[in-house]
Amino acid sequence: VLQDDRVDGVVCIAIAPHLPGEAYLDASEAIQETAAANPGKPVALWLYGPNQAEIMDRIDQQGTVVAYPSLPRAARSLAALHRRHLFFEEPRTFPAAQDVPSQAREILARALHRGADRLEAASAEALLGLYGIPTARTCFADTVESALERAEEIGYPVALKVSSPMISHKTEAGGVLLDVADPEALEAGCESIARALSSREAHTGEVGFLVQEMVRSGAEVILGGKRDPQFGPVLVFGQGGIYTEVWRDVTRGIAPLSLEDARRMIRGTRYARILEGVRGERACDLDVLCDGLLGLSRLMLDLPSVREIDLNPFKVFEQGGKAVDVRILIGSEAP
Repeated sequence: VLQDDRVDGVVCIAIAPHLPGEAYLDASEAIQETAAANPGKPVALWLYGPNQAEIMDRIDQQGTVVAYPSLPRAARSLAALHRRHLFFEEPRTFPAAQDVPSQAREILARALHRGADRLEAASAEALLGLYGIPTARTCFADTVESALERAEEIGYPVALKVSSPMISHKTEAGGVLLDVADPEALEAGCESIARALSSREAHTGEVGFLVQEMVRSGAEVILGGKRDPQFGPVLVFGQGGIYTEVWRDVTRGIAPLSLEDARRMIRGTRYARILEGVRGERACDLDVLCDGLLGLSRLMLDLPSVREIDLNPFKVFEQGGKAVDVRILIGSEAP
């Protein structure tokens, strides 16, 4: 069978006998010898019987054949090997090489010099802009008076959010107000957020506000990146918003991403069907999502001091999109 040009791999099924009188039923050595004589094709072996563990250990030590405790696992392994082959055979289009923006290094250097472990809103917005990732205009305010000034600059209505390194999930903490229509509503909103967080933040004194342009429409996705000790920068895409951790509809890719990698990540989610338009709804701009993933890939490769990035939600429209909530964690020695 291995010598048949129409066959790419083989799964063998064999008995693992235990009693000495049944030793003649053990075909594992013959299977290994045959596999060794045909090294160009993978051979998976499913053993069943009372001596499964001992014979599997012996086979693993020789390394010619891979033994599995179940037939489905053997089949899935061969399927994964086939997908790997297709992955490396597929043409891949990488963005043209570019120099690291000097402004990006400066932004991170200033933050690290202050001892910060994350970028504040304006710096995060500027850094993402250098890599072509659009964000909703956001201003930090440390007082109610400052928040009122920032809102006048942006223009009502605005979104009002808490700004604190102690809070990752602003909505759960009561730290998000949308469609704030006028100065009176903004002032009341600041007071409401401060009251909701007073006990939680009593020991830090670090409560501030983010005043942001109001972005109403758009499908919510998450774009992100994290530096893994083994794989390096790993990119994430999936359904975003407050239900990200509930549905867990995400895919991952390893930097550097190609355009095909980015498209595969998007198509790999169930949410992709929504983004492509269903039941008369217009399709979202998938190109802006591809550009965002490629920008994050480049950013993570360029800047080793960036440990983690979360753009959640990133709102994508029929044309274009914007990151509405941004978190960028940094460190002088990223893991």
